[in-house]
Amino acid sequence: PQVAVSSLHAGACAHVRRPFAPEYLVGLARLARQKSALVRAQSRLEERTAELRQSERLLHSVLDSSEQMHLVLDADGRIEVLNQTARRLFSEILGLSPPVGAMVFDLLPPGLRSRAWRHFIEAREGRTIQHDTEL
Repeated sequence: PQVAVSSLHAGACAHVRRPFAPEYLVGLARLARQKSALVRAQSRLEERTAELRQSERLLHSVLDSSEQMHLVLDADGRIEVLNQTARRLFSEILGLSPPVGAMVFDLLPPGLRSRAWRHFIEAREGRTIQHDTEL
């Protein structure tokens, strides 16, 4: 038992006693390979997640340092990201603080909705839109 315990502590994934069936040993080897692959995949996933979080922090930092209003919308017009200037302007002009996930067009006054919707459709089709408005 001591050899088995020390082997497992050293990194072995199983201990086999004699006599053993060859099929059993093959099955253990297959399971060991699968476990090793899962551990590598989990490690890589954790690395990529950390990289993604760092990238998101950088994006938010850049957007929040801008004095221009920036909104990132999904394909349906729901807010995914908005910078501090956008939050401030929504609060000052419309008296609300839009949450992530809100439909931006539902938050706008009726007079702005149709123009904003047209710009959204154009941007969704790949055209660059820049619209300056004095408020």
